[in-house]
Amino acid sequence: MLFNLIIRADETLPMLTSRMFERTPDELADRYRTSTSFDFNALAQLPTVMAREFESDDMGAMARLGYMDSPSINPVISSPVLQFPSHALLDLGLLDENFWENKRTHWRLCEGDPFRLFSKFLADRPLPVEPEASSACDPNLIAVMMPFTEDPSIDPVYLALVEGSKRAGKKCRRVDEIWTPADITEDIFNLIASSSLVIADITDLNPNVMFEVGYAIGRGKQAVLICKDDVPQLPFDISHRRVFTYKRDKDGLAILSDRVMKILTNDQ
Repeated sequence: MLFNLIIRADETLPMLTSRMFERTPDELADRYRTSTSFDFNALAQLPTVMAREFESDDMGAMARLGYMDSPSINPVISSPVLQFPSHALLDLGLLDENFWENKRTHWRLCEGDPFRLFSKFLADRPLPVEPEASSACDPNLIAVMMPFTEDPSIDPVYLALVEGSKRAGKKCRRVDEIWTPADITEDIFNLIASSSLVIADITDLNPNVMFEVGYAIGRGKQAVLICKDDVPQLPFDISHRRVFTYKRDKDGLAILSDRVMKILTNDQ
């Protein structure tokens, strides 16, 4: 499996053609060259890791993994599958600090499965990142981490959590309810940092949610894990934690709401 690795100083500017396939073996690069340019249609079919240029000691720099929105020499990933510290690119040997690759705009082709690679990286290591600015903890705020498959105003699982929290005198918030000019990753960090407790829906072990669970635990937050139907095989670091299962139907969501109220009032 191949994937794109794209580093840019300014992600609003196109990649320099002179930096295309830099430090990429010729036999790989030749597959994606045309007689006059590059085969961006084929490149867009590959998973893509994208990061801004970063200093080796910048533990807060973040990279994104996903697919390009469209074929382009100025690629955009608006809906990443996974976000992780950019330093992982150095730790895993994908970038060579001796060649300043973490601080050099270039586009490489790499071999391997990036989804497995970076998910395992996050599972095997404590998360070493901090938000740029953390808010004061609100004792009544519950941060909810879950896949955004539906708007929070109609998501039945989220509404069950909201209702149960409200009965306990608390308020739930999802990051897609926050409208700020900040990067969404910063919003996630600040939401977790300012909350008294985190509820995470780990159904299907969504990589973004698992990243957020790891960050919350690293911040010393109590993490309440919920899961639809059967509990999957959990990563070792959280395999000892209790997971509350629920059914996504009227009765099941009512039970979930009641359980959340009891957890938040310590009546369980």
